[in-house]
Amino acid sequence: MPLSYRLDAEDRVVALGGAWNRMSWENGGPDDASSNVLDHSLWRFISDPAMSGFLRQVFQLSRDTGQAATLDYRCDAPGLLRYYRMIVTPKSDGILVVDHEPLAEALACTSIRLPPGESAVRICGQCSRVALKGWHWRRFPALPRPRDLPRKVVLCNDCRNPSRDPADASASTRP
Repeated sequence: MPLSYRLDAEDRVVALGGAWNRMSWENGGPDDASSNVLDHSLWRFISDPAMSGFLRQVFQLSRDTGQAATLDYRCDAPGLLRYYRMIVTPKSDGILVVDHEPLAEALACTSIRLPPGESAVRICGQCSRVALKGWHWRRFPALPRPRDLPRKVVLCNDCRNPSRDPADASASTRP
């Protein structure tokens, strides 16, 4: 299901397109996600500093050059492997239109439990690997629903490495 949003020059979400509420519900969020997103800074919803820094650079580059930027990434849902393409298109006055187009989807199932003492599983927002005990990163076909397995989105060391092309990390996760 395609999704899109429009950001003003300060990166506030000023418009939504696509099936936002359905996507939220399928990923364990509220049924009325759009009302929680509109008129808020995009950065309110991205908790990992490395991921927000990466996206800020992509957005700034697109604004500075006036050219669209394209990134492929994983966005799994309960029991599903999903691959999307993000297209960041600059408009006048610093406005960006960010489209998320589905590329592929496959059924998958896995069972993961939180390690003792952990409140959430750490998952890389770029390559979707999961951090196990001691920050050992492992790829799983798909994860249980967020309501069944709390998660914290971060960047793994490979994706955080600035000398590495970010596109390589997402490409390496394709089936």
